[in-house]
Amino acid sequence: MKHLNVSKAFYNTNLDSAEIYANKAIEYSEKNNFYKGLGYGYSNLGIIYEYRGEYAQSILNNEKSKEFFIKGNLTKGIAISNQYLGIGYFYLSEYEKSLTYYFEALKSYEKLDFKEGIAGVNNNIGAVYEYRKDFPAALKFYNKSYLLKKELQINSSSSLNNIANVYCEQGDFEKGLEYFLKSEKEKSKFNNSSGKASLYTNISGCYIGLSEFSKAKNYILKAIKIDTTRNNLYGYSYDLQVYGDLENARNNKQLALNKYLKAYEIAKSKDYLDLQINCTSKISDLYLSLGDHEKAFQFQNESLQIKDKVHFQENKEAIANLNVVYETEKKTQEIALLSQENKLKDVTIERNRAVRLALILGSFLLLLSLFLLYNRFQLKAKTNQILNTKNKELKELNATKDKLFSIVAHDLKNPVSAFKTLTENMSKGFDKIPQNMLLKLISQLRDSSTQLYDVLTNLLIWSNSQRNNIKVDKIKVIPKILVDEIIGMYQINSSSKSIKITNKIDTELELIADKEILHTAFRNIIMNAIKFSPENGSIEIYKKENSIIIEDNGIGMSEKDINKLFDITKDVASIGDSAEKGTGLGLLLCKELLDKANIKIKVESALEKGTKVILIF
Repeated sequence: MKHLNVSKAFYNTNLDSAEIYANKAIEYSEKNNFYKGLGYGYSNLGIIYEYRGEYAQSILNNEKSKEFFIKGNLTKGIAISNQYLGIGYFYLSEYEKSLTYYFEALKSYEKLDFKEGIAGVNNNIGAVYEYRKDFPAALKFYNKSYLLKKELQINSSSSLNNIANVYCEQGDFEKGLEYFLKSEKEKSKFNNSSGKASLYTNISGCYIGLSEFSKAKNYILKAIKIDTTRNNLYGYSYDLQVYGDLENARNNKQLALNKYLKAYEIAKSKDYLDLQINCTSKISDLYLSLGDHEKAFQFQNESLQIKDKVHFQENKEAIANLNVVYETEKKTQEIALLSQENKLKDVTIERNRAVRLALILGSFLLLLSLFLLYNRFQLKAKTNQILNTKNKELKELNATKDKLFSIVAHDLKNPVSAFKTLTENMSKGFDKIPQNMLLKLISQLRDSSTQLYDVLTNLLIWSNSQRNNIKVDKIKVIPKILVDEIIGMYQINSSSKSIKITNKIDTELELIADKEILHTAFRNIIMNAIKFSPENGSIEIYKKENSIIIEDNGIGMSEKDINKLFDITKDVASIGDSAEKGTGLGLLLCKELLDKANIKIKVESALEKGTKVILIF
């Protein structure tokens, strides 16, 4: 056991030395047929490989460890092996397997009444549920872990930290702050400085959420001091982002921008992709609020490129992990098969190769082989299913990127090109242009600017939706007022085609909904109705039962074309025979936003019979 203790002592300083002493413990235990020593020796190797990120090797060694603990009938050892097998499968994203092993370990620890082990496994189980966004279950197991550690009077700061993170993920900063501060006290009580900088950053984030800015600044400066002293560039980059959030919340936009840019510079130099995504999104939003649309678009585009890179790496890692799991299970099956073959040889020698027993064992091996082949077929089918899912996600991602390029190439290029042509024509002899021609050119400039404004607005709202930055804020809304406002916005567009727009919604009608989402939806739908209505056409907006309907007498569309409207992978440019074509972003945006607000959108249409767009509340 001396070699095992020395091996453990090297975990945090020298993993190579830790591995050497673990192998020495195994070698000694093999000579003496010492099952306990073999079990803990392989368990140590499993932990070492886990620290190195080699999870397949970690799982194999923990499987060996479990074998020897079972042979020695060592319940605590079996529980430890199951716990570390759960950790290995968690890192390979095999969450169901991970939970299976964790609950097996929990059962053994409870049987032994080993409270420290129970606390540790509850914390592990909580982490799985938190990753799967099952927050009630995560809190249940984290709290169990915390209460047991408190009862044992051992450091419970990690459990408190986990509880705080769950509350913060749900936006409850007050509750999150309460547990982060408890964690800070616990660290001081046990003189534990590990993870203090990260804790201070989290506390600062809570104070920002609660608008207590002086306290937020105090804690973020503490975090920065620790991370810069330790040359922890990842931590320092993250600290600067939170500092930027603080300045942004205080409306010091230039200071916030400086912090974000510095954080981004560090993250980019060290290839911290997750931090780069956060930085570019925040910088883009800040430039947008400062009115610098060019910079906002530049960083938004960079954010999308980094996300593409991360998504590619995740898919690559997912495939690699599937291969690892397959190889691990294959080796486990080979070990089982080899064990059965050895047993067969022993029995054959002892029974003088009796024919009858040989036939029985041969049949058993045949069934086992069929079982293993079936299992391998099932695993391959599962792998193919996961790969198909990932391919579908990639296809949707590529379609989203194609949609963005299509918008830039079509909806942005046309009005910008028109602007360029018109201004060039006007600049050449402005004083010689007839009054009626000048008015016509100005009218065309106005139309181009309106189109450009609508496209940019849709693009920016869509980019926020893709990053899940849209928050639904339900208030009392009078749809009659909203629709009247939008009709006024597009009065010139409708008048130029002599289209009559009638708003029949009752002024008494009130809805509890997100005002901005409804405004965006009505704006896009009404603009589409104007675009695809003929000269002297008509548009009616009215309420029917629990729906608001926007109905036009335009060119209409077929059932086949209706099915293309809300599918990002379909080309909508082929819909209808109107000269006014679009990319379909407006309706896609409406669908995404209305889904978030629990409002259904439905389209009814027929060729040459007009179109109804129905919002169901």
